[in-house]
Amino acid sequence: SWEKPLGGYFFWLSLHSNIDTGTLREKALKIGSGFQPGALFSPAGDFKNYLRLSFSHYNESQIWEGVERLASILRVK
Repeated sequence: SWEKPLGGYFFWLSLHSNIDTGTLREKALKIGSGFQPGALFSPAGDFKNYLRLSFSHYNESQIWEGVERLASILRVK
């Protein structure tokens, strides 16, 4: 799930609670995509199923390509 940001440069994506975005990030980097795992922004290491995506640095076509790449690794079981 996600909500449209009201400002800033990033938005947060909440994935199913059993997904560790730290592990998922390694897969994303291998396919040329990336994000920041939520646990990096929690002093207690919470938010392991959250990820932070940048929308300010990329153009629309690059964002769609990144979304497709992320979707491809999320569909793998």
